[in-house]
Amino acid sequence: RIFINNAGGYNSTATSAVVDDGAGGSASFNVKSGTVLMNERTFEHMIVAADPTTSTVQIDRVKGTTAGAAMIDNDALLIVGSSYEDGSTAKITAVQYDPTQRTNATQIFDDSLSLSRRVMKTQIRTGDKYQETRRETLQLHLMGLEWSSLFGEYFDEAGSVTAVRRTFSGGMYYWISSNVHDAGGPVTYFELMDFLEEDFRYGSNEKLLLSGSTAINALNKLAKLEMTYNDVAGADSFGINVKQILSPFGTLDVVNHPLLSDNPTFRQWAFGIDLKNIKVRTLDDTILIENVEENHVKRREDEFYSDLGWEIQQQQTHFLWKNISGA
Repeated sequence: RIFINNAGGYNSTATSAVVDDGAGGSASFNVKSGTVLMNERTFEHMIVAADPTTSTVQIDRVKGTTAGAAMIDNDALLIVGSSYEDGSTAKITAVQYDPTQRTNATQIFDDSLSLSRRVMKTQIRTGDKYQETRRETLQLHLMGLEWSSLFGEYFDEAGSVTAVRRTFSGGMYYWISSNVHDAGGPVTYFELMDFLEEDFRYGSNEKLLLSGSTAINALNKLAKLEMTYNDVAGADSFGINVKQILSPFGTLDVVNHPLLSDNPTFRQWAFGIDLKNIKVRTLDDTILIENVEENHVKRREDEFYSDLGWEIQQQQTHFLWKNISGA
């Protein structure tokens, strides 16, 4: 689509028009000679007469049975393909769309454990002290990765004399900008359907919803009304209970996220993720580096180390629900 960009509009016979992308950006190079346009308000069809070189598009009017009509500012012109004469020898101009550049980075996550020789030899109720501490440290390390995937914010700063650089990886909250819905309290069935219509407009027709417990409680209450809320067969085989919300727009696989549920600020939040458009980019996957203590230190020191980040593509295919306190 391109849009008329002229406060005074154009009469029914005008053969040139200034256009933009509807937000003041350039759009004339989205069309070429032979592109067919339809005014979405009047349904008049017209054809681009020459390759644009500026924001002004040359057009031949009334290419169809619908009569020509005046065009007003911000009229949307829908691109409905192209049309060329039979046997034409004209060279067809290529139309290209430049992608928007996005930048993210990997992030170094490092968590260490340190136990003296005496502590490692002390008998405790939970068993081997080293194994228990290693398990706890890994759990903390993975929690840090999980929080980063949700709330990390991209940042790149010059390091100190001894460190080359410090980078932070942007997560879901950093990237999602199009589909952010703040319920601001209880949500109704009809409000939820409005959310879902927007949230499934782009991307896959099945998405994952990572939700805090309060938001899930609201969804459970709505399920007693008009929603379809199904168990997913076999989905609890890894200890995760998955429910499905079926809507005319798509299917949501709902999972209770323990970190969101444990946090009083975010247990009313839910992140909708199109799994086809998110990837983990690793320089070093999570590894255990053992015995990093200095030689003279009489203790055991290990580190869990990761250097990775989040590649979140097509942000408009993901969504965020905030502050859902009930139904």
